[in-house]
Amino acid sequence: MIASVVSLPAGNWALRLLPLLAALLAGWMSTPASGQTMPGFYRAFGNTGTTRSRHVASTSEKFDLPASYVSASQFADDASLYAVSVSPDGMILVAVGDWGVIVRSEDAGKTWRNFASGVDAALCDVRFLNETRVVAVGGGYEPVTGLSRGVALASDDAGRTWHRVDSLETTKLHRMAIRNGFDAEPLPAGSIEAVGDDAEASRGNRFHSFDGGLTWLEDSAQSTESRTKLRDWLRQDVLVQASESARQTKGEGWRVRVGTHGLIERSTDDGQTWNPVRGAGRGAAIVFVVASEQSVPWALIGREALEMNRRVVVVMDSAEPADSDTVRKLGRLRHAAMRLGVGKTEWCSSQTSQRQPSADLLLEHQPAVVVLDSTLPASTRDAWVSATLDDSNFPLTASSIRKQPRRVYTSELQSDSAGNSSRSVALRSEALLSGRAVLAGDLALDAMMVVTPAMALPDSVVVSPVPGTSTELRRDLSL
Repeated sequence: MIASVVSLPAGNWALRLLPLLAALLAGWMSTPASGQTMPGFYRAFGNTGTTRSRHVASTSEKFDLPASYVSASQFADDASLYAVSVSPDGMILVAVGDWGVIVRSEDAGKTWRNFASGVDAALCDVRFLNETRVVAVGGGYEPVTGLSRGVALASDDAGRTWHRVDSLETTKLHRMAIRNGFDAEPLPAGSIEAVGDDAEASRGNRFHSFDGGLTWLEDSAQSTESRTKLRDWLRQDVLVQASESARQTKGEGWRVRVGTHGLIERSTDDGQTWNPVRGAGRGAAIVFVVASEQSVPWALIGREALEMNRRVVVVMDSAEPADSDTVRKLGRLRHAAMRLGVGKTEWCSSQTSQRQPSADLLLEHQPAVVVLDSTLPASTRDAWVSATLDDSNFPLTASSIRKQPRRVYTSELQSDSAGNSSRSVALRSEALLSGRAVLAGDLALDAMMVVTPAMALPDSVVVSPVPGTSTELRRDLSL
């Protein structure tokens, strides 16, 4: 086991062996936090046979978009949160989300404060290992290559301060589970395992830590059956990023859940009713609905989110059901959208669903404006228009923006906008966004480097009112 992990010079092997033995001993002695629950992937696929893991390199590497006009601190209070964990004593909670945002509560979720993470990638899951050690994982995607890269952080003071740990060779990590040591695998009690994107070379998607989250090892002996089952589970859990086991936690007499735009809610009646304690009344100003990654109006999205400071949600409404590549494809889309200030990116399939995802998503986000991709199938477009104009999907709230007349537009990427009608407006790629001192096309190009690097930059994004609706064309700076 030791020889497979590290190679030691013959001259001082005993001295060099001590740190490794100490790390292994710490893994054996650590105990799982009380009250923690196992995600579905652990319960279903925990036993995959003897594990042979290889060491992960410790060299740090930056993979985020090198855009100086984007600041993580700008989104610290508004970033969507994807996971929350509670300490064994039930008093301290830590939640994580987009832009490396970490928020912490010391009073069982009644009040929250932001804490610096040192990274600006998305953090997808967090776990308390004991009273003081907390681990968070996530990652992102490299421009051009689209390679999935993992990020892992650890805290030794219950989430007050954080440091990045050895996770360079992992893919983006989506979910964690704490090992209880009760199944057939020879893993120490208290060890951690995580499921991530498929690795490029080995296609493995399962990773382990034996030292409380400080280093992560790929399960190089993972069976083909296990990889396939984990991949299927990811399509169900990560496509919507709504796993209840990750987004919700509980203590004595209360529950806490986290969500879009930094919303945190608390319940004292076992989830029957929820009261916001952070981010109350936040909804999306604009929902962009796209048919595929090739038709995303990135320049327009970036202008509305970064220049106009609107809360934006992107929905990819696919005509096809999810396949084995959907998680990675959506991951790249989410990464690029996050870098442009988008609050959340979701996936649905109106063509294959028996429900009405358009109505469900409008009820959740309550936008004032809906922008529909011109390449959407006619039936999908009609469903979104009908749902947007249906007052029952927009209950009255205290937010004034949601009481404004709802508008529905179509967006189209064009290489030449000279022939546009009088009822349309074009945002050209060379348009200067003065607030950011950047061209609209630069925003689009940065996003396309991650999502569609081989695609040519369109000359413009053309916006038009949807025919047959009362939507008026507004020739101002914002939708």
